[in-house]
Amino acid sequence: MIHKIDSFKVHDIDVFDEKYTMFPKSSKNFPDEFGRFETYGEDIEFVLSIANGDKPSRVWTAMDGDGGFYLVNGYHLVNRCYYIITNEELLDDIEEYVMDIYDEGEDDER
Repeated sequence: MIHKIDSFKVHDIDVFDEKYTMFPKSSKNFPDEFGRFETYGEDIEFVLSIANGDKPSRVWTAMDGDGGFYLVNGYHLVNRCYYIITNEELLDDIEEYVMDIYDEGEDDER
């Protein structure tokens, strides 16, 4: 599925799962969540080694954004929640995936 958000296309997370596989290393901070890396400590050191290496497009940032929770290619700082490393490099020029879309008024209920 493709979502239109602010005049550009955002793919459903299922499309991401079909195109990419997560790096097979479980983080200490997310022992039950295969492939998630925290924003500090040993995890961020590993993420930065990939982001500053020869294949930086393997880094993805899970971000809380306007209207939803997104997975965006690259190393980002603003609104980051955690990082994912994929075995494959970015296949297209720009890719963004929606993991969750917030219903209007949902923030008021939290």
